[in-house]
Amino acid sequence: MYSKKDYLSHLLKVDVSHLSHYQIVDLFEICWRYDSQKVALYFYSNHLTHADLNKRLIDLTIQSLLYSVKYHEIKLFFIIEHFDFYDI
Repeated sequence: MYSKKDYLSHLLKVDVSHLSHYQIVDLFEICWRYDSQKVALYFYSNHLTHADLNKRLIDLTIQSLLYSVKYHEIKLFFIIEHFDFYDI
């Protein structure tokens, strides 16, 4: 079984130019769901825009705050940046 350190540096170097935009959004969601925030933020900052996200991804971020203590500051910043998905 591989640890996160084994694949993190490799995944950051992978050429994603052949992937569709939809596949990159899915990859972002997978990384975010399984607590690989460094890779998820790499995809978000380099390949995605605010319009690519939806309420489901923000809900996923809120749920990940409950289940993981990693990267709380990044997750909270992400929620605040995309707070417009919620009606208050």
